Amino acid sequence: MKSETFYRILLGLPCLFLIPGIFAMRDYFRPLITETPNTSSTNLFELISAFWGVTGLFWSIPYTLFAVGLLLWSLGKSKETIRTWYSRSPIILMMLSPFFYLLLSPLQATLTDKDAAGTFGAYICIGAFCSMPLSLIFGFIFVGIGLLFHSIFTSLGLIKDEPSTT
Repeated sequence: MKSETFYRILLGLPCLFLIPGIFAMRDYFRPLITETPNTSSTNLFELISAFWGVTGLFWSIPYTLFAVGLLLWSLGKSKETIRTWYSRSPIILMMLSPFFYLLLSPLQATLTDKDAAGTFGAYICIGAFCSMPLSLIFGFIFVGIGLLFHSIFTSLGLIKDEPSTT
């Protein structure tokens, strides 16, 4: 595998981690939704999964749009260029996420139910404020994990690049 391919695959890593978090979050919040008492004690995994799932509601859509755009942009680029932009992506996403929620705000006016409009408005406000720090925190965690795996896979010989001819 080449480094370019590996970096493109890494763009999907946060979304892959989000899927199990959503299922675990569902089990954590089930007693609150069904109003049945939770007889089991809450463990650390359930708390982390609930946190991951709830925060995922605010960063998953802007991140997915950003990752698809970055994936399309990276076609035909060198591994150094892709690595540089991959490393900068949390900062770029932090700056772009509030604009995503700003673009969603006119949709609130189209909702006829006042409760739905209020809920949607709260989601937009919370999302605009939460998406910036979450983009940085989770972004740099996943960039660090990705670069660590890149160096491990390169040392194991799983990632092989042709020498550059510059």
